[in-house]
Amino acid sequence: MLRATAAATALVMLASCNGGTGSTTTVFFGSNGNGGCRTLTVRVQVGPEHVAGAPAEACMLDEALVAAGCRILAGEQDGALQVTILGCIVPEAASLFSCAFRGVDPANVQRVTSSLCGCADRCDPFPPICVALADDRSACEQCLNGVDDDGNGSVDCVDENCRHVLPCASTTTTSTSSSTLHGYTTTTSTPTTNPPSTTTTLVAGKELVVDFDIASASGLIGALQIAVDYSSAKGTFVGTAGAPQCNSHVPGSLVSFNDDDVNKTLRMGFVSLQGVQAPVRLATCRFAYGSEAPVKEDFGIVVEDAADPDFNPIQVDVEPEVEPAPPTTVVSTTTSSTSTTLAVPDSELYTIYFDLTQASAPLGALQFDVGYEGSPGEFVGSFGDVDCRSRVGNNRAYNDLESNDTLTIGFVSLEGLDAPLTLVRCRYRAPAQAPVAADFAVTIADASGTDFEPATATVTVRVSAAP
Repeated sequence: MLRATAAATALVMLASCNGGTGSTTTVFFGSNGNGGCRTLTVRVQVGPEHVAGAPAEACMLDEALVAAGCRILAGEQDGALQVTILGCIVPEAASLFSCAFRGVDPANVQRVTSSLCGCADRCDPFPPICVALADDRSACEQCLNGVDDDGNGSVDCVDENCRHVLPCASTTTTSTSSSTLHGYTTTTSTPTTNPPSTTTTLVAGKELVVDFDIASASGLIGALQIAVDYSSAKGTFVGTAGAPQCNSHVPGSLVSFNDDDVNKTLRMGFVSLQGVQAPVRLATCRFAYGSEAPVKEDFGIVVEDAADPDFNPIQVDVEPEVEPAPPTTVVSTTTSSTSTTLAVPDSELYTIYFDLTQASAPLGALQFDVGYEGSPGEFVGSFGDVDCRSRVGNNRAYNDLESNDTLTIGFVSLEGLDAPLTLVRCRYRAPAQAPVAADFAVTIADASGTDFEPATATVTVRVSAAP
């Protein structure tokens, strides 16, 4: 599921007795995010009877994006209109597309529109979406002109769609939250201004890990976005931009990380189709520091958005935990300065192949979980660094959660995946006993065609000795 760009999730349909008939209105959609998107999906919670015709005909891509080589896929998904732009880098601020609706109050469309960005570099994984009745980006809120351009009652930096504009990002905001986890209570506050520019000298080898735990929630968690202010910590997260060294702990979910090390802010976006029950550990990130180790109070967490799988707003408490970094095992001799990492014998390595053996239609999206509890070994690597290689292109994601003995694999295909087809191969280590196909239980979590319609699929397992 995608998160709603505003807390309200009221229906946009007019209370009329004509069941979706009425005048046709063209609504234009634009983005005002922070960083480009390789793919951008926009979901509008309206029923198919309120779309003026087939979605592929009712929705039109902006001409500038067409010229840039972008493509648009529009269809119905779980009773809502879903539009995906792909095939290019979608600019952070751009006109996106227009759609024709019937029997819909345009003033309410903004409130039930949600988004998900596949980040090209550093970006907001859930960029704000502007909705207007004119094909003009100026119809969206202009953040520094003192006018309520989009007519939503919020002017300039107070408007949701201005929260990423640099002058607005430095305005005074304060937020305090209190929550309890593992028997203690802490209170964290965001700073009232952007942190000052500082220079930190890091000492090699000094690292720890910061865990982010969802301590409590008022319902199942379908979407969550948090901002972590670490300006009080004397150090930085390892990695930068869209590639900090962070790992998800929730199987079957999509988690996006974006570290702005200039402003000392780490953002996380989390989406789960099935919903997740609190308490649960969301993610773990590596943190490098110099002379002074940070403590959990140095990490201020603000929940920017939280919703259940049906887009209803919920209350969520997220708490940090600081722990020593796990040691790296290295063997070296006393007479040489060269360190040598122990290798795994080839006799212990196997290759596990996952084959798409049946599909009711060419698949545009596929996600499945592989349970390997009780198997004689484990996959090489962990989390997003598991040693798996796609056989069908680069639009894929892996997440090996060893604590639950579950490997999650997901694919997106523009052209569609046709069975039979070998999807991916993963390296597997078993020191004492060779694995067999029956050791791996495959469960299809989601399958849909290139037209977003639900599909059926069968994925089977093959095992061979490592080449």
